[in-house]
Amino acid sequence: MRSVLAPSLAVAVGAACAGGPAGPLFEYGPSEVPLRYEVTSETNSAIETPMGPQNVDATTNVTLTFDIGEQSDGGRRISVVIEALESQSTGIGRLEGGELIGQAFVGVLAADGSIEFTGVPETPANLRDYFDPAAFLSELLMPLPPAGGDVLESWPVHQETIERTQMTMMSTFDGTARVTGDTTWNGQPAKIVMVEGQFELAGTGTPTGSPGELEMLVTGPATTTYLWDAARGVMLSATSRGEGEGTVALLSMDITMPVTVASEQSVVLQR
Repeated sequence: MRSVLAPSLAVAVGAACAGGPAGPLFEYGPSEVPLRYEVTSETNSAIETPMGPQNVDATTNVTLTFDIGEQSDGGRRISVVIEALESQSTGIGRLEGGELIGQAFVGVLAADGSIEFTGVPETPANLRDYFDPAAFLSELLMPLPPAGGDVLESWPVHQETIERTQMTMMSTFDGTARVTGDTTWNGQPAKIVMVEGQFELAGTGTPTGSPGELEMLVTGPATTTYLWDAARGVMLSATSRGEGEGTVALLSMDITMPVTVASEQSVVLQR
């Protein structure tokens, strides 16, 4: 989920006054050393069941590195390593990364910031029902204009991700990215990029404890604020928020239940 409104005046002033590198403003560069990020997320959902409201709260904390290399077919080669992973969820309890820790996810980083993995380690049995690491990692970086560019006020963002756990979930986002100005992050210049749009989360499956197959559809607005180091081609941070409403249907019993979801996530560069 991505997004945010950007004042048009700030966009115009930022574009007119900002200095920048000689190369493209929006292009991921090769990393001199692997980039380490801390990812924290919190999701709260509420389902109105026939037996009363059911609330589910989940938190996830992940430390990972992105090693971005030279250009290859379709983009830059990339290797992602999860160094630490811990989650806590109502009804599931605590989960840790186990054998996933230290394993490399290898793929290609496209010009638009999406990642297509060509080699992924096996997800441990204790995680695979609840966490799809490749789906989680594939849209974690800032979405860029497909062709880069020295000065762009805005560009469209379209993202699709399939998460395969106990439920198969298709997440879709359509929105607009805007450069809203300049700032300083830990003493270095940074561009502020805001993205706003609408997400849709649709899925089916039979989670543990469910009396039958479920079908879910949730939609709503989402926003993300990114800080971007244009000189190095590095995402410095990302702060996302999204809220959605929809339904969960228990197909075998012809029961449809309202559901609301609210989610926040931050991604912060540590080095």
